[in-house]
Amino acid sequence: MVQNIVYSVKFIFLLFLSLCSLNTYSQQGKIRLNLNDNYFNDTIPLDIRLYRKNDELIYRAKINNESTVYIDSLKPDNYILKVYIRGKQGLTYHNVKVIADSLTILECPLSSLNPELISIEEEYSKKREGPEAELSFFCQTFQPQLSPKKEFVESAYVFGMRVSPIYYPSKQYGIGSHIGTSFGFNNLKKGGFSLFPYSFKHERYYSWKFFVAFNNRFVFKQPSEKNHQPWFLDISLGYNFPLIYRYVAIEGSSKQMIRSISNYKDFSAMARLAFGFISFNAEYRLTNSLKTIFPEVPHLILGIDFIIPTN
Repeated sequence: MVQNIVYSVKFIFLLFLSLCSLNTYSQQGKIRLNLNDNYFNDTIPLDIRLYRKNDELIYRAKINNESTVYIDSLKPDNYILKVYIRGKQGLTYHNVKVIADSLTILECPLSSLNPELISIEEEYSKKREGPEAELSFFCQTFQPQLSPKKEFVESAYVFGMRVSPIYYPSKQYGIGSHIGTSFGFNNLKKGGFSLFPYSFKHERYYSWKFFVAFNNRFVFKQPSEKNHQPWFLDISLGYNFPLIYRYVAIEGSSKQMIRSISNYKDFSAMARLAFGFISFNAEYRLTNSLKTIFPEVPHLILGIDFIIPTN
């Protein structure tokens, strides 16, 4: 009895595998690309690439002096086929339809290819190897719940721009700098701190700074036809020079200001995680104390960058 059950299970399992393999086979198609008028020799290879409609690359082959190329085991779908000569895009087939258990035949007259059409992918790949620059507009903020200690600052907001010249010794690493300026203000808690004989409704710092930083860039995703900017991580160390620093107290139409504030010891470290044209940054001030009669500026602020390539 037990032996019969075992044989039955084995039979059902083998039958299931056979049906699966049959089903897989029946869902495959093939593309044949006829390379007509092939006047190129072996020293000029052709690059054949097949993409899904979502720009996913699923097949790539470099060929030399061949008249026919077969692409097998394709699921029924619409594809995009591109032919490159020396890395330059020559011909593109859109909406290449593959049907189950069928052969899709494409004619590729090589004599009509235009090798002067440089592919976007190659253009950006080359650009990563040399110097370039970026322009970024950013905003940053601080909220007291982000700090482990009691802060007199209730909130902080910073707006600025930076230019980031960078040189790429390799595709995965770049070295450069950040140069820019920023304007910010820190709102103080009411009644928590005051330099004046009576309390005001609003007390805050205003600052306008010029900054420069040494930057290291680690690229973890190269640019492509769809995403022209790389994905990267910036680690930088810099100095913030105070152009203007003001302590202001406001109560209705009454306003008082202290101008004699200097903060020449404002060094900071920053990390920036970028996904194309948008990046998230975290800046930590290493030495940020003002004169001892003023409360400290928050150490950690977080923000977002909008990156504009200038090349």
